[in-house]
Amino acid sequence: MALHRYGEWALRLGPLNSVGTIVAWAGISALLMLAAYLWLRRFRQGPFELVWRAAVDAPFRHVDRARERRRREKEAP
Repeated sequence: MALHRYGEWALRLGPLNSVGTIVAWAGISALLMLAAYLWLRRFRQGPFELVWRAAVDAPFRHVDRARERRRREKEAP
């Protein structure tokens, strides 16, 4: 909503007509799609998913490490 209301001022799209705005949108979209394609060729997940997974898993890492340590101690002769 804010972009719609202030987009002409904030993005300096005032001098562009409707066709120019659509061309700018198409160019930005193409760049984003290319970046996503290149990222996903290298990584399994996007950058936000990686951060999200790290944040969600962080509180449970010490529990998993302790459980794994106890399991190894039981298996050791």
